[in-house]
Formats: sequence, C-alpha cells, structure tokens
Amino acid sequence: MKFEIEKKRISTSRFVKNARNSLESDRSRAVIVTVVIAIIGPVILLMVILDIGGPSRIENVTAASVVSGHEKDVYAQTPMCNKNGRCGEPPEVPSPRTVYSARSAEQYSRWSVSHDDLKRAAADYAARRRNDPTKKALILLGDSITESWTGTNMGRPVARAKGVPDVLKNMAANNFLDPLVLGIGGDQTQHLIYRLQDAELLPEFANDDDAVFVVLIGTNNLGSGILPGPTSGGVRAVAEYILENTKGNLAVMELLPRGDGALRLPKLCPPRCTSDGDPFESFMPAVTKVNAAISRMVPELKKKYGRRIGRLDCGEAFLSGDAGSEVD
Repeated sequence: MKFEIEKKRISTSRFVKNARNSLESDRSRAVIVTVVIAIIGPVILLMVILDIGGPSRIENVTAASVVSGHEKDVYAQTPMCNKNGRCGEPPEVPSPRTVYSARSAEQYSRWSVSHDDLKRAAADYAARRRNDPTKKALILLGDSITESWTGTNMGRPVARAKGVPDVLKNMAANNFLDPLVLGIGGDQTQHLIYRLQDAELLPEFANDDDAVFVVLIGTNNLGSGILPGPTSGGVRAVAEYILENTKGNLAVMELLPRGDGALRLPKLCPPRCTSDGDPFESFMPAVTKVNAAISRMVPELKKKYGRRIGRLDCGEAFLSGDAGSEVD
C-alpha cells in the first residue's frame, strides 16, 4: 500500500505564559491514570500476541487573529460549542488547536510545541526502525491518558503519571515490543487526525504490516460539549485514516468512564442542558452512547479491512456497579 501524508502548515504565534491549571481536573483524572496502567498494559499485550486485527467547515480562528491585549478574554469567552449548539471544530475534520479547543494562550502555544516534539520523536523512532526493525512496533495514540505513558501532560512532567513510563518500559522489554507514544493532553479526534497527517505517522512504521496501533480518543470531545454522535464520527474518522494509511493492525479502545460531571457539565450548559434547562449530572450516558457506536463500527470496518481492526473495552473495572454507573 502506498503511504501518503498530506503536508500541512501550522502557523502559530507565541504568547506570554498565562497558565490556568485545574487542580480538580487533575485529581479526577489521577484515579483513571493510576488504574489504567494496570489494565491497558496486559490488554495491549494480549492484542499483540493474538494479532487481532456539525458545521461543514471549520472557522479558522487562531491566536494570530486575536487583537493584542485581549488574549485572555478570547480564550475564556470562546467555548467549543456556542449557546445554539454550533461547534467550532467538527470532530471528523483535521484541525490543530484553535481558540475553540485551547483554554488559554499558553495552552494554545504549548500544543504546537508538543506536536513539534512528537514529530521529532516519530522521526527518531523511524530512524531507529530503519536500523533495527526486529522488535514489534507498538504505536500508542491519543490524549492525556496516552501521554501519561511518557510521564507528562503537554510535554511537562506531572505527578499523577509518576511511574507510568516504567510500566511501559518493563512491558516492552519483557515482550519484545518497540513502543512509540503519540499523545497530547486534551486532544480531541480532529487534533489526532491533524497530527497524523502532519508528520507524526511515517512510512517506516506505517508500512510495517506487523505493527500494532492502539487508539484511545474522544473523551475530550464530550468534555468540550460535542455530542456523542459527532464524537463517534470523529473516532471513526481516526480509525479509517489509520487503516487507510498503514498496513498494521489497529485496536480501538472504548472510552473510559469519567466521574467529573459535577465539575465540568455546569460549564457546558447551555447548550448541553436537560429539558428543564439544568446541567446534566453525569458524562456516563454520553460515554455509553459513544462506546455503543464504537461497538457497531468495528464489525462494519472489518468487512473492508478484515482482522486488521479490533475493539478493546477496559471500562468495567472503573465502575462501581450501581445504577449510577459512575467511576468508583
């Protein structure tokens, strides 16, 4: 299969640091990161051993278009989806971060730096594979949960991911794997497609029919206010892009449960409100809808791509088992 990459140009402006970290968000994700290393590792290994196979256009509003002196306001006042439910970045359309998906000017700038770092990592990995392709290539793609395998979030070390890189290193050493982590904290489906098109997916491992690609993406689409239907379409777009532009096997992970609804959902209403105009209480109904769509998607794609694609469901271990189906 001929491998083609669409070269795109990223035009970014560097702004003064203006961090706005969310301690509550870090704590809510810490539980997931801690448990996921014990679950996803063995599942990925099993996958390798078994060899299992909105709007029509984006409004290109970037930090460069912001009037000087108003950087903080434009990010704070530009949600992904407006009060009428119209979202700025369609999940299936490749896009870098914009004012719709960056929470601050600093985060906007850091995303570009992180993407550049991953392009270099992919190039180094490709060069190593040219010289020594004996180990099985394992490409991990996604958002902050995936990036935790490197111990970082948007390129910076974070306490919640301490020890996670050692888990991956030991698993790789014990099972003759050659891992490459291509994750950026906060990324959504459209950002992952963009990164793959822009030099993170290279022929040295894309054309390896023995490679395994593992994707976990989509929860940040829901977290930004995008509905389950378009989010599912974005996950499918990611899967189809990988299958069309690689020769290896793909494992699509279902979204993990999340229990931060009380923190985040009030900020998404409007437009994402109940019929009474109140914020939803949990992300879990939306997560369940996306996972149901992934469950339907994989058999459909198998008709075209055969055993190259499989599905992984690691979510049950995070649930308490009661009617609320919240993260335990």
